Amino acid sequence: MVGISVSSLNRNVKAKILEDHKNKIYSKHGKAGISILNLATTGFIEGYIKWLSDYNIKNNPSQSELIDIYEKNLVDWGERSIFIQSNPNNETPTETALEKITTKINMGKDVFFVFASKSAIKIMDKVITENKEFFKNEKYDFISNKLNNNDDERVWIFEKITINQNREKD
Repeated sequence: MVGISVSSLNRNVKAKILEDHKNKIYSKHGKAGISILNLATTGFIEGYIKWLSDYNIKNNPSQSELIDIYEKNLVDWGERSIFIQSNPNNETPTETALEKITTKINMGKDVFFVFASKSAIKIMDKVITENKEFFKNEKYDFISNKLNNNDDERVWIFEKITINQNREKD
């Protein structure tokens, strides 16, 4: 509930809450608590809950399996999140973005999240357009959603396609 209420605040207030309460939340709730706070500050907490609901409907896991997925993603949030920048270290942004995504694919992550805002959205759009076949060959599907109902902030959710999902798509 705290995460959802924090997500409705403006960006500066979110950042201040994160700064002021990070240590307290970590000492009480560990990595999962920090992840929930990070989900709230990025504006993705509602999208994450929606993704979990869609996952539940699509895959019909048991209650304990769904809880395990939820907790695993929270504990591993730092390893499942990619933040795309428009020009990091004067590198080619599309190559850098693809390299970050490929790293998660090579790690075999069942799901990971790619965040971009403003001009970095165009970079991700180009990466997606140029590499759809690669993602398909690697057995990953993806969706894109706005964050905070804002055209200038997006998340791409990459999900490894399971055998059951392949059967549904055929």
